[in-house]
Amino acid sequence: MEYKLKITYKMNEKELYDYNMFRMTHKSGNVVARAIIVACIYEAMILLVAWFTKFELYMYFIFCPLGILIFIGTLLFTKFKMKQSVNQLLYRANKEALMPETTIEITDNGLLITTPSRESEILFREIEKIEVGKQFLYLLISEHGEVGVPLRVFENLDQAKEFALEIRNGAPDAVHIGI
Repeated sequence: MEYKLKITYKMNEKELYDYNMFRMTHKSGNVVARAIIVACIYEAMILLVAWFTKFELYMYFIFCPLGILIFIGTLLFTKFKMKQSVNQLLYRANKEALMPETTIEITDNGLLITTPSRESEILFREIEKIEVGKQFLYLLISEHGEVGVPLRVFENLDQAKEFALEIRNGAPDAVHIGI
């Protein structure tokens, strides 16, 4: 088996938090988007009730800022809960198991992902999405979940894009963003 490219990395606690926030805003079950939708529905309900009950004009100046505060509060609460859940993970779990040193090798057939406790081969056809973001190279893999690679492990952004492009060449059907 010939290896085309190979990287090794180990996430730190901040990267684990940032990666989980990234996942929460990019996966199909987007938690942050749901929080925004709930806040918008609440604001719309306030305005509808105000309209049909013929509130005085000054009441709009009370309820609209209240709705905006609830909207902002919902976003901050979502971010706080995410940070809290990552901190609980770090507290309860073995940090080495949660953030192991990981090696990803691009082979002719796909990716070989190795950690101290396991080795997984991901075929190119299983890769559904490749995204180069501000902090991570993100791979959505059909049955195996996802993989996040901190961009700091590459010498520069061009090297990260080259790595992503090599994956994209093997997985042409995958959605690609930022490559």
